[in-house]
This record gives sequence, structure tokens and C-alpha cells, in this order.
Amino acid sequence: MTDAPSQDELPRATSSYLRRYGIDSVWAHLALNLASVLMLTLAFPKPGWAVMAFFAPVPIGVLAMRTTRLWTLTWTTMLVFTGWWSLRVGWLGAVSPGAPWGVGLVMGVWMTLMVVALARVQRRFRAALTLTLPVFWVAQEAVRSAWPWGGFPWFTIGSSQAMWKPTDSAAVPFPSGYLVQSADLFGVLTVSFLVVMTAGLIVDLIARPITKRLATGKVRVRRTVVVAVIIWVACFAGAMAYGGMSLAAHDSPSVGPAKQAATITVIQTNVPQSNKMEGSSAEHFRRRMEDWDRLFELTRQALIESPDTHLVVWPETMVLRPINDEYVANLDTWLAVGAQAEADGVLEGDAELAAQVESAAWDRTFRTRIDAFALQYDTPIIAGGRAQYVDDDERLMNSAFLVVPGADSYPRYSKQQLVPFGEYVPGPRWVRQWFHDTLSPYDYDYTLKEGERPVVFAVDAGWSAQPLRVATPICFEDVVGPICREMVYGNDGLKRVDLLVNLTNDGWFAGTHQGYQHLQLAALRCIENRVPMARSVNTGVSGFIDSDGRVTKVVSVGGRSQEVDGHATTQIALDPRVTLYGRIGEAGPVGVGLTAVVLLAGTWLPPRRPSG
Repeated sequence: MTDAPSQDELPRATSSYLRRYGIDSVWAHLALNLASVLMLTLAFPKPGWAVMAFFAPVPIGVLAMRTTRLWTLTWTTMLVFTGWWSLRVGWLGAVSPGAPWGVGLVMGVWMTLMVVALARVQRRFRAALTLTLPVFWVAQEAVRSAWPWGGFPWFTIGSSQAMWKPTDSAAVPFPSGYLVQSADLFGVLTVSFLVVMTAGLIVDLIARPITKRLATGKVRVRRTVVVAVIIWVACFAGAMAYGGMSLAAHDSPSVGPAKQAATITVIQTNVPQSNKMEGSSAEHFRRRMEDWDRLFELTRQALIESPDTHLVVWPETMVLRPINDEYVANLDTWLAVGAQAEADGVLEGDAELAAQVESAAWDRTFRTRIDAFALQYDTPIIAGGRAQYVDDDERLMNSAFLVVPGADSYPRYSKQQLVPFGEYVPGPRWVRQWFHDTLSPYDYDYTLKEGERPVVFAVDAGWSAQPLRVATPICFEDVVGPICREMVYGNDGLKRVDLLVNLTNDGWFAGTHQGYQHLQLAALRCIENRVPMARSVNTGVSGFIDSDGRVTKVVSVGGRSQEVDGHATTQIALDPRVTLYGRIGEAGPVGVGLTAVVLLAGTWLPPRRPSG
């Protein structure tokens, strides 16, 4: 790849254009990249100025159109965006000191590849950035949201338009609250496409000659600009009208509160991550038991205030020991063996057996207490805890359990997409060993076992012969569009879930902007699938999101939603609407990605030579 284009490499018009308008300075490259990341920073919480997202890609588009040095474009983009990503996800440092820089490096590579590919296409075809900029930007977001290690869909530019603060149900910010409704067509990347299309149009209007002088001496507007404006107006106006109709449909009698509603209570704990980590000291054990008791006290307070609650939700991993049916059955077996040994008078003489029985009795108390509590208040609970098999694989699973009063069995869903470095270490054995020895926050192997498939819980809500159908994305899963879509629609595109319940532990990142960014991403899942969501989050932000992505209520104590404990109860209106995204999944982003590949491949085709 050469530093500057030559007449032999480029169409004549393109090389002439770059000689007149090209950007050659390293400082100009750095300044334009920095301008983009500054506006991206302002677009996401906090401060969350959504309008900045429409302008953030403009400097990148100008660079792609006017750079004369692809190598300068490559290293300056890589430097700036790697640094930006590393700083913006600095909260990952609580999981591992190297995590922010690892994520930053991968995300920087994807952004750099996108910008350089777009620059090649601009050099070859001079196409309107109104179309090419969103095509390549969305292709980049689609790839990095899926690969590597399951992807990292944080900071997709379309998600900046979703709501992240409590709002009156009628208060929808314009235009973002309308535009974001189009996420139910092809997912959040639909919104990304529209946002970046706007930036591309701005680039076409400010950085491209708008008029052309004809041979006759007359001046006319270039067709490229005219077509770009027409396409943008049609797409943007269509999306805004669609958003208005979607919001109006939510309040119609067939969809809104007059339909069906479930009363849900979410519990927010404020357990420091240090308390949740394993420890053997008496002080650590005392703190963990206090946290456990506080969970029940918060739930008791909530149910006294709202006795008609249909479902209570606890945060992720709040139960201190495994409570899955298989594990508890094994405990009961040991307790039966111990009871028989005691009856035979041999238990005291067998220290190993006595220790095993004592451990089993202790572990059994957790499920026994949950059973008694649910039965006392006659309310189902979705509890976040661990599952563990005791025969072939002793690794723990991060799970959600449905506790039905008086039931002997706990239906369970276990997290499918584990967080790299947080719940497992990717890579070969020597990499995992090195990470555990040098960078891991734990002094033991914390690798979890992933769940096999989505599970739909059936909860008796009391208002219908049909149960409330609930799916439970755990932690990071509520930011991953394909996972939530599979939960709601399955493989056949038929809606099978009424409510998403997210169980999260954001204690790793307590007090940072991550909590609000997480809430904003969750709102997109509600729109994509047209289902409401209840979120129970350790350290916050816990609350409720309706099927139009509006944050209707959060846990708030003294005006604070993070690093406080409390509870919130609300009626959530169910939504029977079925979405196009639910039916076709990722077909839209795949189509955009293939378009980008075709355009890039075309840059290696020989340019057409003038006839004669």
C-alpha cells in the first residue's frame, strides 16, 4: 500500500480531486480523528447528548474522501480509536488490568479496517458517502458485535439514540425517540445506518463540490448530491413516520395497558464486588451472610408495600451456594447417608463423612430458606445463583432459577454467552494459565460452564389462564441482540415470550457510566423484540423498560440509582406485536456486510479507460 495515490492507480478524476482537495498533514489526520471520538464520547452516557452521534462520523468521512496517504490514515486512526476505546471501557479494568487495552486494540483494528476500506472505495468510485459511509460503518459494527469471542456490541452508534433515563411514558425525545423505533426492523444497526447516513450526507454537502460546470458554461447541481439528498429524505422521513406510528400503536387499546399487565418487583442490592469474591476469613464470611440477610429484608419490605406482586426478581449470583435440582438431590443423598450413620452410631467415628454431611447441611439451608420465604409470601421469585453438576463436570454455571411457592423443582436457565476474561479465559492453555497467574482477580480457576439453550419460564400471573412467559438474559446477554431475539422468537420466528428479565451484577463497575450505558443497550432489546424488560442489578441501575424502549421507573434512593440498595414495583404492559427483526434475525446486517465486501472487491478491478 503506497503512501500517496499515483495517476496509474486511480481514475483520472479522483487523482485530480485529491491533488486539489487532498488532506496530507499528519496533524490534520489526528485532529479529524480526535474530533470524531470527542463527539462519540458526548453522544453516550454520560452526558448522553444523542444528537452528537449524527455529527461524530463526519470527520471520519472527510478523511476517507480526502486523504492522500493511506498509511497515515491507517496509523492515526488506529492510534486514536484504540486509545478512545481503552479509555471508554476503562471500567473493565476491575475485571482485569489488561482488559480495557485488549478490547481497545481489537476495536481499534476494526475501526481502522473500516476507514481504510472506505477510503479505497472513495478513491475508486467517488460514490456518495450518504450511502457508502453507513454501509461500511454498519458492516464494522456488525462484525465486531459478533467476533471475536462472541463480540462486543458496546457503543454501536445507533444505541446512542435509545433512552437511558426515566421518562414520563408520553415524553419521548425528538428525533432520537422516534428514530430508534426502527430497530424492530433489522435490529439496532438499522438505527446506526440512519444516523451515519445523516453524517454521510453532511460530508457530501460540505466536502464535495456541489455544482458542476457544463461544457455550455451553465452550472448545475451534481447528480450525486441530488440523489443523496433524495435518498436521505426518503429514508429519514420514513423512519420518523414509522417511529411515530409505533409509539402510537403502543398506546392503542389492543397493545397498551388496557390489554394485559403484570406487576413486577425488582430488588437492587448494593454488594461490593469484594464481598462476592471467595474468601476464607471469618470477617469475609460475616459480610457475605449480612448481604444474604439484607436481600431477604429488601424483598420482605417490597412485598409488604406491594402484596399483589406477581413476580419478584433478584440480581445475578446473589445465592451463595448452588441450588439447582441436581446439586440439591446430591445434598439430600448425603444427608440421608448421614442420618443413617448417626442412627447406626458410626457418624462420630468417621470424621470425613461427618465433614461431608455438615457441608451438605450447610449448603441445603440456602434452598430451604428460599423455599420457605416464597411460600410465606406466596410469590414466585426469579433468583440469580449458581448451578453445579456433581457427576461429570464440577464447573459452576451462572444461572437464573424460577422459584414457585410450594414447588419441589426449580426450572433453570444458565448463561449461554460468557464474558471473556470475566467468566472464562479464551485462548490456548498456556494463555489461560499465564492470565490466571498474572492478571486474574481470583486466586483460583473461575472458568464457568456455559448454558446450552434458552429457557422460557411460565409464571402464574393470576390474571389469565395463560401464564406469563419470561426469558432471563443474564448480565451481558441483554446487550447482545441475537441472544435476546432467540429467547423471544426461537428459530421459527414465533413470539414465545411476554417479558424479558435481566439479572445483572454491575458491582465490578459500581458508580461508573457503565451502568447507564448498560441500561441504554438493554432498551434496544425491548424495541427489537417489542417486549418489556425488568432489570434487577446489583449496585444499579435497576428498573423497568417498556416495549418502546422507554425507561419507565428505576430504583432510586435519595435521588441516586447507583451504589444504593432498594426495590421498585410497577405494572408492565405486555405487547403482542411481532417484529420483522424477530422473524428474520440478522439478515439486514449480513446484507449490508456483503455489500461492503462487494464494493471493496471492486476497488481491485481495473478502471475503465476512456474510449478512443
